[in-house]
Amino acid sequence: MKLLLTPELLKFLNKQGFKYCLSKTTLCESKDADHLNITLTPARSRPKLKHLSLKYDTYFSINREPAQMAMGIDDTLVLVQMDKQLIVEYLNSILLQQAPDSKQMIQRNFYVITGSKKYQRAEDR
Repeated sequence: MKLLLTPELLKFLNKQGFKYCLSKTTLCESKDADHLNITLTPARSRPKLKHLSLKYDTYFSINREPAQMAMGIDDTLVLVQMDKQLIVEYLNSILLQQAPDSKQMIQRNFYVITGSKKYQRAEDR
C-alpha cells in the first residue's frame, strides 16, 4: 500500500529505524498535464548501488532528499510504499497523539487487524 509522503510520516519511519529510501521515478502523461510520480520504499540498511533491483532507480538517505520531498515538489506526487502492518502502526501513532486515553482500545484494534500477539488481550491467549 502507498501513502503520501509527509513530514510526520518521515518522522515515524525514522523512529522505526529506517535510514534509507529506495526510489522509483515515473512520468505520468495526460492530456491536461504531465507530472512525476516518485515512489519511495523505506529500508533499514544501506542498499548496494551495484545490486539495486531493476524496480528502483536510486536510493536516498531518509533525512536528506525525502525530507525535502516531504515539503512538496511542484507537479510531483511522492508516495511511500509500506506494508499493511507498518501503515496500521503509523495510523495508530497518529491516533495516540490525538487521543492518548484511547491507547488500550487502539492496541486491541491493532491486534484484531494484524493478528500481532504484541497487543493480544490476556484472555485471548
